[in-house]
Amino acid sequence: LAENGLSALRAIGYDVQVQRAGGPTHEYWKHRLAEQYKAWGYRVELETPIGDGKTVDVVATKDNGRIAIEVETGRSDAVANISKCLEAGFQQIVCFDINGRLDWELRSKFAAELDSGRLTVLRPRDLKSVPLRA
Repeated sequence: LAENGLSALRAIGYDVQVQRAGGPTHEYWKHRLAEQYKAWGYRVELETPIGDGKTVDVVATKDNGRIAIEVETGRSDAVANISKCLEAGFQQIVCFDINGRLDWELRSKFAAELDSGRLTVLRPRDLKSVPLRA
């Protein structure tokens, strides 16, 4: 995120920590999702460490459940990101697919997780829907 973008996000109230370079679109949606989950009553943490130098974009916690949320812009390895969340033991994983281009790839790799509801794919139009339960 360029300095102008950091300044703009901070000016509208976001506490932006410069840890990883995800690009301005990734940063926007990461913060937007955090705000939405907060509105749904979750506690949220950004760039949550899960070991081995890996992090999850957003972790939403409510009661005893934790949801891992990975923002996918098409510039990273979505399969690897979801796999690390599964390996970390999250009960619920949300892949936020901003471009709507991951359906086939995710279905071929994670059919069981999608069918069981452990993995959910959301898009920007889904943000006002009922939240997932952790």
